Amino acid sequence: TTRLVQSVRVRTDRVIYVASKTEQNLPWPQRPVSRSLPRNQQAPFVYECVMAEQDFLDSKQNMLEMLTSDNSGVLGIYETHVPLSWRLYMNLNTVWGVRRAVRAAPKHLTEGFELRELEPRVTNPGLYLK
Repeated sequence: TTRLVQSVRVRTDRVIYVASKTEQNLPWPQRPVSRSLPRNQQAPFVYECVMAEQDFLDSKQNMLEMLTSDNSGVLGIYETHVPLSWRLYMNLNTVWGVRRAVRAAPKHLTEGFELRELEPRVTNPGLYLK
């Protein structure tokens, strides 16, 4: 079987975590999660927020206001400085491919793939280095 190595563009969303002492209705898509916080900090409410990178960049001022407001209840906003490439590496291995359920489309050539459209491939360790 011939395997090709190809360079593709991949878009990945920004994931941040908002820790709060009160329930929040955040301005971004959110879901409650259970996470360990840095320095063993405790928070009754932790939310995972997933957004496009441009939405994240546009929301930086809003995040700062939430952190500095006395009545927001927000204790911290985490993983704002994690490079998007790290998220990609954490979710994929060194060898990956397009999920079978994803249909090839012309937009993939110009815009690239969404991270959720890709999956790691199990290969013989080191085979890709030969």
